[in-house]
Parts: sequence; C-alpha cells; structure tokens
Amino acid sequence: MKHTPYDGSSKPLTIGLAQLDPDRWIEPDEQLQHYLSEKKCLLAEA
Repeated sequence: MKHTPYDGSSKPLTIGLAQLDPDRWIEPDEQLQHYLSEKKCLLAEA
C-alpha cells in the first residue's frame, strides 16, 4: 500500500485497535445501580 500513513509495523486498517483490559472495560459510576435495576426489571418482563 503505497499511499497510506502506516509504517508497516501493523496490518492495514488495524491502527489503534488493541484488546481491552477486562478490568477497565466498564467504568461504573453513580448511575450503575439504577441501570442494573432497570435491566433486571426489563429481563423479568421478557
């Protein structure tokens, strides 16, 4: 690929892609319990 911003160290179209650390994937905040409760209610209705 002659005209690309790649230096050849990675495959084309994979720039910036990396596996996420599972421990840092979800950042809980003060709304977490609200969303989990809503999810539980919705699943109970299904």
